[in-house]
Amino acid sequence: MDTTVNVSKASKHGRRELHPNMEPPDQPSALDLGMGNTPFTRPTPPEVQVSDKPLEHDFATQLAFNENPVTILANPSADPNAALYIEAWVNGKGVERWFDGIGWVEVKFIPVGEDVIVKRKYLEVWLRSKTMGVHTVEDKADGSEPRNILRRTVSNGHSISIIEDKHPLGREWAKRIMRQGF
Repeated sequence: MDTTVNVSKASKHGRRELHPNMEPPDQPSALDLGMGNTPFTRPTPPEVQVSDKPLEHDFATQLAFNENPVTILANPSADPNAALYIEAWVNGKGVERWFDGIGWVEVKFIPVGEDVIVKRKYLEVWLRSKTMGVHTVEDKADGSEPRNILRRTVSNGHSISIIEDKHPLGREWAKRIMRQGF
């Protein structure tokens, strides 16, 4: 896990960049796995999964929204073995990156530590990528029957800062995605 502290800076438009640590994902509750004579029963999910309302109601408008350019920074990691590039694919198509004087170019990856302009649909892939850490704790309180507690922690898969997003709904869109867990 990346333990570096990322300081947010004001952009040229006076708005602060949006970093994943500002909107941590929802965390799942701990599971009691039981031990001994107590069998583990999987918790039943609610029958109806409530979803956020879409920011745009028209499907064509949503598709156009996902094609908007966004300036991002893939933050470097303190891990000496961390990747120097990150990749993303949407429907079998590699990252579309903007190059001045050339335009949109499909590439296989973007460099870490460099401001790049990509289409929003690739940013969504990176913001939705999550990792789950699992830690078990054996609870032997009160001399009663011991229990195994499974603690799960969800964290962002990539540390990406949004430097500039000119769309008025872009900030709210990114916050919603970053808050979602698995």
